[in-house]
Amino acid sequence: MRSRRQDALLSPTPDHYFVAVLREYGHRHGWLRHHAWTALLKLGWRRHLQSVDWQRVERCLFACQGNICRSPYAEHRARCLGIDAISFGIETTPGRRAASTAVRVAARRGVDLTNHRSRSAEDLAIAASDLVIAMEPRQLSALLPLARASGGQLTLLGLWCLPIRPVLEDPYGLSETYFQKCFSVIDDALFKIRGRISGTVSDELVVRAATV
Repeated sequence: MRSRRQDALLSPTPDHYFVAVLREYGHRHGWLRHHAWTALLKLGWRRHLQSVDWQRVERCLFACQGNICRSPYAEHRARCLGIDAISFGIETTPGRRAASTAVRVAARRGVDLTNHRSRSAEDLAIAASDLVIAMEPRQLSALLPLARASGGQLTLLGLWCLPIRPVLEDPYGLSETYFQKCFSVIDDALFKIRGRISGTVSDELVVRAATV
């Protein structure tokens, strides 16, 4: 029989759960946002985000807040996978380098961000054949007018991985462990997006063709 000390060592503690939350979601608010937005999606919130006409997609435009962590990694990984891609920041100063932790962690995953420089939406010409991809729901209000004005489509990156991840928290200033998790989610979504663009993947997330 196990002793009480052994039971205590083997039983999860609040600290264990907190460490797991940091590793998986970056921080407590990330965990809360993930579950809140997941519940809204199950209730049918913005169902059109899950309805992409992949036959129209010629380029993926990845957007995040500063264009120095998530979207640069997504852009360069997508290019490694043969997807025409570019990235930009919703609130950024053009010309910034990728965050040092992002560069370091990306390099371990075979992605080179050393030459990346941030850009804003004003630096791009968005076309009807573009798919604008946000990292989290709160970015949609800024991106929706851009997609509508160009006739392009809009979605969330985390809707295209399994299990779905509607909120991909900004890893800037967080641990390398969370950077690894964040980039792993991006990789998963991009492998599936590549399959949809090439017409080799179809699953329950593809509901019907629809534009923004």
